[in-house]
Amino acid sequence: MTKFLIGFLILMAGVIGGYLATPAPEHNNTTHATAMKNTADRHKSKSGIEYDYSNLELEIDGILGAEAKNYSIFVLYPDSKSPALSIRPGKRRSASMIKVFIMEYTMAMVKDGKASLDDTVALTRQARVGGAGVIGGYGINAKFTIKQLLEYMIQESDNTATNMLIFNFGMDNINRYLDEKGYKDTELQRKMMDSTKRFDESVNYTSPDDLGLFFNRLYTGTCVSPELDDMMIDILLGQKDTVCLPAAMPYAKVAHKTGELNDLYDDGGIVFTGDVDFILVVMDENVGVGYAREYQKDIARAVYRNRKQVEKLIKYGKNNFWSK
Repeated sequence: MTKFLIGFLILMAGVIGGYLATPAPEHNNTTHATAMKNTADRHKSKSGIEYDYSNLELEIDGILGAEAKNYSIFVLYPDSKSPALSIRPGKRRSASMIKVFIMEYTMAMVKDGKASLDDTVALTRQARVGGAGVIGGYGINAKFTIKQLLEYMIQESDNTATNMLIFNFGMDNINRYLDEKGYKDTELQRKMMDSTKRFDESVNYTSPDDLGLFFNRLYTGTCVSPELDDMMIDILLGQKDTVCLPAAMPYAKVAHKTGELNDLYDDGGIVFTGDVDFILVVMDENVGVGYAREYQKDIARAVYRNRKQVEKLIKYGKNNFWSK
């Protein structure tokens, strides 16, 4: 009897310990393909839930404390009919976040038949720069397909690959497209790591709202085309910088882009959890990179917890939510 009791207590301790550890949901092993599904199918029907972001906003401000003034944040639960939460909106230095818009423009050119993903672009001295990436280490005239350049630009944040695309398509053409698409805070004013402009004030800009708009269009299959949108999501899922949003939610698939300078660290994208997904963009200024990452991980977890409330609303209905 004593042995049975000891065994039972050990079993119960294991069960309770496992519960407290909060294991990853069943969709933890989701592959890229099933995480993406198809943008159009994924967003065919909306739940129509109206979501109040006030509690989430208070929680985010509590996380940031005195640093809140340095952060701009965009949150959207795409299955809700409520508008996004936009905290301290406005232009921010884009760092590498602007690269997602260059990817969108490139895909638009592919859709219109003005470019092909198999087209090759040769490396030039004008495009080759330092900083993030590996293409700058190749010899002049080395050739890369546009698809390769997109993958290097997003997944490795390769500055030289970015410049090759900018020079191939033209900065003015890219900016004209961004304006036509309604990205009101986004402007490409210089190539990556442009040492010739280090003494002037030309800076590349974007905002959490513009990035949120891009990621929402991508999620809903309304960015360029469902097929090319899924391709962009797949590229974003291969992001090599995983120390922020993916680290905060290892149970999810995150199609995202990061940006980093000496005094900022940004991260934003689509978080696929397998049931109710969400879009999160966090940008900052004048912060320590290490602190920014930790704050953003805490914000991502808060958005996830609030996402579970949305899931509960969907399951039980608005009128019965508080009784469950």
